[in-house]
Amino acid sequence: MKHIFIFTVVSIMLVGCGSNDTPRDRVMEPSQEYSVSSGDKVIKTSEDAQIKVIHKDGENKSTVVLMEGNATIIHN
Repeated sequence: MKHIFIFTVVSIMLVGCGSNDTPRDRVMEPSQEYSVSSGDKVIKTSEDAQIKVIHKDGENKSTVVLMEGNATIIHN
């Protein structure tokens, strides 16, 4: 009985810690705008990837657009 209790508690903790409404990795789609913050990374997953970055001075966020190829955003 004690083992079942420990298993249940550990399972609940793992599920609770792992559930996050914000995805950590996001595969970009061409021509879509994505908002990124300081610390986020855009990783090119194909050699032909071209990414446009729009940043306004004084703002914490930037907008990135995948022009062609493949890329992934890794949120920090």
